[in-house]
Amino acid sequence: MSDIEKLRTLAKFVLENAIKFDWSLQGLGMLRLYIGDDTRLHVWDKRFAFPGASPIHDHQQWGLHSTVLSGRMRNYRFIESTDGVRYMYKTIRAGVGCIDLSAENMTALKRQPVEIYDAGRSYWQRPEEIHESDPIDGTVTIMHKTPTKDPEAARVFWRVGETWGSAEPRPATQAEIIAITRYALGWWGVVEYSRQ
Repeated sequence: MSDIEKLRTLAKFVLENAIKFDWSLQGLGMLRLYIGDDTRLHVWDKRFAFPGASPIHDHQQWGLHSTVLSGRMRNYRFIESTDGVRYMYKTIRAGVGCIDLSAENMTALKRQPVEIYDAGRSYWQRPEEIHESDPIDGTVTIMHKTPTKDPEAARVFWRVGETWGSAEPRPATQAEIIAITRYALGWWGVVEYSRQ
């Protein structure tokens, strides 16, 4: 059995027994479960995203390696460019107790072509790379992070004229855990996602 098959078997077991685990819900519509200090299982469902939570951010606090176990991840990277779209941004201490570490600033971002990752494929993000995760609902990923020297900071971006909303994680309710994991299991192993 390959490593990816082992991960898929483990993830499916966890989803089938999800209520027994201690999940949190992150504001981008991501149910997450820590598997050790630096590895998390993610189950994506935009129906549960927090109002105003912008999905565009970097990970100054860590680099990441993410593998899609089921579903499809669309990933967009952004570069700062004078001919890009204007965004506001600020630096925050990510996670529970999200704290502003800087005042609001402005920059211009240019979105790069979409990257598409189906089940079994992986992608990497350097800490300074700005990106937006856009998974199909029901997508399941496993992410390993590599902490940097500054484990506290991340930048979040939102369009000029919009209001920023925190994506700070909170404990997931039993109803949220059941709804999100059952939906993901309903699409487990489906190769083509033409529905979104």
